[in-house]
Amino acid sequence: TDSKWPLRCSNLPPWSTERQGPMRHSSRGRNSSIRSRLRYSIWATVGGTLAFVALLVLGFQAFSYSRSLLERLDVVAGIVARNATAAIEFADARQAAKLLSSLQADPDIESGALFTSDGELFVSHQSESARRASPAPTPPWVSEKLPLLVSVGQAVHRLQIDGVDYLSPVVLHNETIGCLYIRASLTRLHQQLLLNTLLIVTVLLLAGGVASLFSERLQHRVVAPILRLAESMRRVRAQQ
Repeated sequence: TDSKWPLRCSNLPPWSTERQGPMRHSSRGRNSSIRSRLRYSIWATVGGTLAFVALLVLGFQAFSYSRSLLERLDVVAGIVARNATAAIEFADARQAAKLLSSLQADPDIESGALFTSDGELFVSHQSESARRASPAPTPPWVSEKLPLLVSVGQAVHRLQIDGVDYLSPVVLHNETIGCLYIRASLTRLHQQLLLNTLLIVTVLLLAGGVASLFSERLQHRVVAPILRLAESMRRVRAQQ
């Protein structure tokens, strides 16, 4: 039987041996395509899941930080406004300036100002960092909200991408005699979000690398036998 085998091989049609080379190249291409698709699906799954979780974490952090800052500004504005009633009533700018200087104890507060009930600036204060950057003019938003604040007597605020504007009434004997304006920065929030983003990207790369290692093992244990079986079936079909 061994002596007949070369004869059988020699009797094969020439096109069968010529097609073995292209078949091998095509099978390798299919194998690499399957491996690349599996690797891409793993990266897409891991990356999409971590990106979704990262957006939730960063969004919740921004919301909780902004809410905590507004609550803190409400407490600080209430204390300063209650103590500023005498300074505004007796036009004591020196005492009012001392009250506003206490705002620098909060690292997020950039500036503050006291206004009279007719909208005139009584006294203002800026932190050292804000003073070095640029003098803070009175925002147009304050001039727009002052008449409404004097008539209603309730605090209002405006949340922006770079900071928070807070306006609180100064009330004496149920009468609004002035307003307190506080400008708070969101620089610390931006720094925390940037740091967390870098950490999330690092975790994403590490998780992707670990997932790639597991995918390689999965290919050797599960995918490789399937690919060999498919290759054998293609060879049998081609010989028929």
